[in-house]
Amino acid sequence: MLRVINADITKLWLQGKTVCVTTNGFTRKDGSGVMGRGNALAMAKIIPELLICLGRHILNNGNVVGFIYDRVIVFPVKPIVGKSEQALDRVKHL
Repeated sequence: MLRVINADITKLWLQGKTVCVTTNGFTRKDGSGVMGRGNALAMAKIIPELLICLGRHILNNGNVVGFIYDRVIVFPVKPIVGKSEQALDRVKHL
């Protein structure tokens, strides 16, 4: 059963839990993924290879949800393309 809690993502991962990391869905010229700030930056600090794993995931699968590392699920929150109708009400102005 899925349980959503408010906690430090790095501590949860270090305790053996599976975590979901929000990402930008873009890659750099070197092939590494762009993790952004917040929980993604926190996880990238304790697992530096996440950037490469994310880049490989985007290259092989596209900007989609999936496992990129042991117990780390990537969850893209910034689509590269899309229609404004697909956006949340609070970001339709973009």
